[in-house]
Order: sequence, then C-alpha cells, then structure tokens
Amino acid sequence: MQNYNDTFTYNFRALDSAVLTAIGPTSDPHMRSACHVAVYEELGIEVDGYDAALLDKDRRRLSKSQKTKVVSAFAKFFSAKQFILEMIQDVNQTTQVKPSSAVRNIDLNKLYRWASEQDQSSFDAFSIFFDESKANEYITKQPKEQRRILPHLSPKIARKILRVLEIVT
Repeated sequence: MQNYNDTFTYNFRALDSAVLTAIGPTSDPHMRSACHVAVYEELGIEVDGYDAALLDKDRRRLSKSQKTKVVSAFAKFFSAKQFILEMIQDVNQTTQVKPSSAVRNIDLNKLYRWASEQDQSSFDAFSIFFDESKANEYITKQPKEQRRILPHLSPKIARKILRVLEIVT
C-alpha cells in the first residue's frame, strides 16, 4: 500500500467519533493526541491536528488494545465520499489574490509530483487538470487563466487517485 500522508490531510470528524467510541467520553486532549499518532502510524492518514499531537509533551500512550480499537473505529467512521469532497474542495479552491495564497491541506507540488510519478497505464498525470471536454464531470468550473497551471479535480479523478493509493476500492 502506498503511503499518502505527505500529500493529504483528513478532516478530524472521523477521529472524533473513533475516540468517543474506542476511548469514551472521558478521554482528555492528551489521549486524543495519542489517537492522532495511532491513526497516522497504522494507516498513514494525517488527521487535522496531527502536528499539534506530535508536540504534545503529555501525550498518553495507548495500550495495544486501545490502539486497535481506535484504528478500527476510525476506519468504520472514515467516509470515502466525505474525504473525496474535502479533497476536491481543497485542491479546487481559488483565491482572488493569487493562487499560491490559498490555505491548503493538500500540497499541490506533492500532488503534481505524485501524479507525474505514476505509471501512465494506470493513471494519467494530466487528468488532475481541468478537461473542458469533460466539464460536466466537475462540481465547479475552473477559471480559464488557471487551467494550465493549477490542478482541478472532478469526483471521478479524485476517487481514481484514492484507488491508485489503495485507500478506496
């Protein structure tokens, strides 16, 4: 399985549900930090707040059974559809000032690099860019001046990326 943690950061809702289910309502922020690290170590998924969890000097240690419960619960609450929508929203965001000023969870340079490194028979690197001939597949249209320089994902391509990364089937 390819690790995608250098490219994508997932929203925290699935982790919140996993902590509540696996640890319980009395879990403290330091236990939550331990859950962040567990999900990253086991699944390679960097959930929002992971960097802060690494800096938490009072981060708890999960027992093996707690770690298993958290990771299993996270997988249960993980929504591929929600992940795809968040991924599209992040990649496709535009800004009036300049494209590089947008605040992103997904590093576009790493997305470019990843796409260019894929076997052309399994993934077309240029598919991360807006395709006018398939405009009806996109949630939003991309401004014409950005089409040759910034990626713009359709749900179909976002899902294909996740399939190539073996995150979804």
